[in-house]
Amino acid sequence: MRSPICLYLICIFHLVVICACQQETTKTDLRVETYSKYQRFIEQIANGEFDYGGSVDRLITTSLKLDTLEFGFVNWAQDSILALAYDKMGGYLLGEKKYQGARNSYQKALSLYKRKWKDSGHKNILRMYHNIGLSLFRNNDFQKAISYFDSAGRNANLFKPDLLFQNSFRKAQCYSQIGAYSNASSFFQVAENWLADPALKGMIKTKSITEFFVWYSTNYKDLAEYSKGIKVANKGLHQIENCQDHLPVYFADLYTSLGNLWGDSLLQCRKGSLTYQRALDNSILFLKKALDNYQQIPDVTDRLLRSSLAIGNLGELLRRTGQLDEAERVLSDGLDTLLLNPFDSIRLAQLYINRGETFFDQKKYQKALKDYDQVLACLVPNYKPAKNGQLPALNLPIRNRNDFQLVLGDIALTNLSLWEEGKGKDPHLLQRAATVYDTLFKLINITRGDFISDDEK
Repeated sequence: MRSPICLYLICIFHLVVICACQQETTKTDLRVETYSKYQRFIEQIANGEFDYGGSVDRLITTSLKLDTLEFGFVNWAQDSILALAYDKMGGYLLGEKKYQGARNSYQKALSLYKRKWKDSGHKNILRMYHNIGLSLFRNNDFQKAISYFDSAGRNANLFKPDLLFQNSFRKAQCYSQIGAYSNASSFFQVAENWLADPALKGMIKTKSITEFFVWYSTNYKDLAEYSKGIKVANKGLHQIENCQDHLPVYFADLYTSLGNLWGDSLLQCRKGSLTYQRALDNSILFLKKALDNYQQIPDVTDRLLRSSLAIGNLGELLRRTGQLDEAERVLSDGLDTLLLNPFDSIRLAQLYINRGETFFDQKKYQKALKDYDQVLACLVPNYKPAKNGQLPALNLPIRNRNDFQLVLGDIALTNLSLWEEGKGKDPHLLQRAATVYDTLFKLINITRGDFISDDEK
């Protein structure tokens, strides 16, 4: 016979179980009710029927609304639609360059897919790993991106060939961006093998093929394996010639890559030799061909952006090879054209650096300093060059720190050269050079501080 206390405890236990069941039922009911309320909204996104009319604000508002819905097995049919909705939303956000939002949406889709298939390597799980890696890559988080691309590629037989190509290509880009060029080269070769697969014919856009061969050949340039890079770029030209939708810009990008490869190969040639002259002639030829093709781009902004890179490369090549007057002409013509149109201030700064360094080599020091002042004005918002040569404060926003450091070094060296030219008669020039060098060292320390933890300091 059970004691009254035992019976009491049994009753309490049953009450707790009943309450828990009621709470779970209530929770499930709420989930079902929530799904019913938002069913059309979720299914529109999942089916690709959502139209945000190009309004990024509307897209973000919708993605935040979607983020509040978390069901977790009301039933798999409903959760799978929600997973697909997150998947599609990630694609929308990625297309609008909202990389953190895209990653969050892909993570939610991944979580729902894993509930169904655990960690089985299902193709949808692998695809989400790739998409998360892509959003991290676009956001310049290359180390993390590599880990997701690795996870995506672990079960390659479940991937479509086009995704296998893209996964290897993006991983190669990540390694290239962090300076691991040998690792990058290995994955570029893997991607090239997938690209040659007959099953991929017509599946990869010509734009992507061009981008691949530009990156692949440039990686060989960074490895100083110029002949291999030239071979790859030429292979890219041959491939896009056989594509029906090739455009002048695609040829121009590869011509630019070839021009840069031939130009940098001069470092391995004896000056004055036939090999040197051949490399120089080819470099100039391809950079000019790139400029001619860029001029055919209909969109003004895109045309100027791409042309400025080719102009800068050609001008720098001419300067390095001692053709200073021609370098000055090319860079001045380019700057005159760009200044007539609204333009990216960072690109403009780089052209001013190129021309300023050309003036320096011509010993036109005052003209060089004027160009360097223009660089500072391009890189630091609201900065106006002062007659006393005062530099921008380092606590101001700087659009590109690398170029800012470079131009500070150029300014210091130019003042030092002026002081030497005047045989030391103007001590202010020496003081000016010392002040600029001091500012450069401070900036370098600030930059290092941004990348070093407190413990490492």
